[in-house]
Amino acid sequence: MVAFLKKHFVLVAVDARHAKRRDDWAGDFVRKTRCVTFTAAGKRCAVSASGKFLGNIHNMKSALKVLNAWESLPEEERSPKKIYIDVKDKRPIVTAHEPPKDALVLRTYTRQVEWKEDRTLRYTIPDDYPVPEPKGTRSGSPRRGAARFREAGHDFMWIPKAEWNDFVKPDAKVGDRYSVPLSFKLRILRYHLDPERGLGEAQWFTRSEPEDGKMEFVVEEDNDAIIKLRLEGMAKLSRKGHRGVPTSYEPTLLGYFTWNKANKEFDEIKMIALGEVSNTPRGVRSGRHPLGISFEYVKNPKPSEQVVPRGGRDNVDRYLKIKLK
Repeated sequence: MVAFLKKHFVLVAVDARHAKRRDDWAGDFVRKTRCVTFTAAGKRCAVSASGKFLGNIHNMKSALKVLNAWESLPEEERSPKKIYIDVKDKRPIVTAHEPPKDALVLRTYTRQVEWKEDRTLRYTIPDDYPVPEPKGTRSGSPRRGAARFREAGHDFMWIPKAEWNDFVKPDAKVGDRYSVPLSFKLRILRYHLDPERGLGEAQWFTRSEPEDGKMEFVVEEDNDAIIKLRLEGMAKLSRKGHRGVPTSYEPTLLGYFTWNKANKEFDEIKMIALGEVSNTPRGVRSGRHPLGISFEYVKNPKPSEQVVPRGGRDNVDRYLKIKLK
């Protein structure tokens, strides 16, 4: 299917929230063709360069139907040509949000896991997602979508320079402890310790306050070349969720931040949060189950790695300029 699409179509990924609100010719094109949707599942839509809707693509059958619709268009519309923007349209081109200048970009992965009998961790299996019965008991068959639940949920995190510039204390010595910047802590609590990631578009802990977690840097190493910081932390997050059943997540955090003294930049950042979720969002798993969230530094992000974090998709300023409630 992927090879077929690459051969016959020009593939473009579009951020629906940004595209539908653009006040320029591109926004007009998106609204005219209705080629994007706000739903978490996204949409695969085929349109011609002139703005003719050809159909939605769900599977190979629908892809072939769309291709037939394209081949049925007049030759003139299918021939390569330049598309000129109306010069009378004086509206400026609306660019997508990019990470702020000198901001750090971290890729995050959220993965549901499960305990083995010896209390070590394993990947989940389809049977970890049984179909709920009407009376609250569970049948033995895995529910539809179990394969997707087992995959890691992807996201990105942005750390502005004004924030990470305060990570390294020049006068700190090996063994010293100090709190992380409050805005950094709150961004993690509110937007990145979220068991919803990979399941849907909701955000569960956006009202978190400083007392909902603790995070400290410990100076682990300091030599002529580097300063290595260890991040230690924990969080206790909770809110009323699916049908009034509260969802909570209580992870422990551990991370390592390596600062290059000569280049005055971070060479490596890696962090993990691991703890138990009580009642996974959307009724995916009831009871308590382990959940891991990892963070890794993307030193030279490609355009595809400059995607706006989920926490900032609706309001980038609110995500970057963290404030107390």
